[in-house]
Amino acid sequence: MKIVAISDTHGNHEKIDIPEEGDVLVHAGDFTDFGKGFDDFITWFEKAPQPHKILLLGNHEWTNIKDRRYGEIHPQRITLLRQDGFPPKTSVTIDGHIFSLPGEAPDADVVVAHAPPDNLSPEGDISVRAGLAIQQPDLFICGHAHAERGVFNHTAQTKYINACCPDGEDPFVETI
Repeated sequence: MKIVAISDTHGNHEKIDIPEEGDVLVHAGDFTDFGKGFDDFITWFEKAPQPHKILLLGNHEWTNIKDRRYGEIHPQRITLLRQDGFPPKTSVTIDGHIFSLPGEAPDADVVVAHAPPDNLSPEGDISVRAGLAIQQPDLFICGHAHAERGVFNHTAQTKYINACCPDGEDPFVETI
């Protein structure tokens, strides 16, 4: 399975060249500029060539569209992972691979969070680190810390991708 990973586009999603390849497109949050550009992003994201799309909210969305716009994300076309939904949607299985939020599905293949773990970034989150220690997925995708964009083999088990693309950088493509 090929996964295309992006994050922190902040309304600059049109600058990103999404490859035709890939089974799943993951956006790890901060797709708006504090709520601006929501409609344009959702239209763009839905049209991406990958048949499966997973979206998280970042701090830019939490502070601006938390409870106002979720109903406009079409669940048939985009899976919105979140812990506070009605009901919460904390994991999804695609072609036998489990995608999960940190600490939610113990047998997750791919864990996605907006923030990195606190042991990799000063902008990180201790709960992300705790979830990853339990889950030990093959792949972890995050964003939030723009200066720390890149791929890291942090553990023997897990490859970490900080997929920040605030200025239209190329997405990451990873096979699991």
